[in-house]
Amino acid sequence: MANILVATTVFLALIFVNLQIKSLTNITRNNNESLLPIREIFQINYLIRFKKLKFLPKIFIITPTYNRITQLADLSRFGNTLKLVPKILWIVVEDAGFKSERIGNFLNSSAIQHVHLNIKSPWDIINPPSIYKGVIQRNLALDWIRENNQSGIVYFADDDNSYDIEIFEEIRSTKLISAFPVGLVGGLYYEKPKCLNNKIVGWFAYFLPKRKFPFDMASFAVSTDLLHKYPEAKFTTNKSYELEGSLLIDLKVKANEIEPKANCCRKLLVWHSKTLAPKRKYKNQVFEQIILDNL
Repeated sequence: MANILVATTVFLALIFVNLQIKSLTNITRNNNESLLPIREIFQINYLIRFKKLKFLPKIFIITPTYNRITQLADLSRFGNTLKLVPKILWIVVEDAGFKSERIGNFLNSSAIQHVHLNIKSPWDIINPPSIYKGVIQRNLALDWIRENNQSGIVYFADDDNSYDIEIFEEIRSTKLISAFPVGLVGGLYYEKPKCLNNKIVGWFAYFLPKRKFPFDMASFAVSTDLLHKYPEAKFTTNKSYELEGSLLIDLKVKANEIEPKANCCRKLLVWHSKTLAPKRKYKNQVFEQIILDNL
């Protein structure tokens, strides 16, 4: 009798496992339709975690990207983070003369609301380059937000960083401009605004600390209200080492207006974790381009 009971239990367990495998298989086969319910479950868990949240302004996440061996790996990792965050618009801007099918397919299968843009950096006509990487791509995204009269919070998030989803909740409560620490940057374990009594009183930074705003690109967020108020504000195209500060200066930001986030800038929620490219067995540029084109 005991043997029959054990055999029955095992049989029922195998049926259950088989059903689970079939369910996962269906999810894999039908990208968008099947991923959406999963994403909703993640977002319910997110809302439970931040149960005090009553209103969700949209976050516009601007990500410049360029063709490289680790591009899809970086975008996939970041995309998996963004799938956990509700009410976002991911603006991905390729540094290219056209929108690549590879990135378009990735975005369409991600189940993340997105805008896919492109603009080519003029590296072929400026030598040595005097423009920061990603500058004209970020400026194009800002133009899109203004032209489409969008409302919410803007965050500049590179695809090769690592993000705790809590950073997006911190960002979402921004009134005009907010700031927070960034890890593994500027030759330090972290850079951050110095915060006292919930006011920014200085900066902890190693790289050119006397800049007016010694920010990292991932260390601040701005309201679209400011972008619409100053429609000409943008990142500088001159390599003046005031890249982040150039936008804030155009937006007429004052240091005492910056809102410290992440527990008065004591909590690390974003890191420069840059993915290393694999060691190459073939150092042939043409061969490598063939590999990139076929990913």
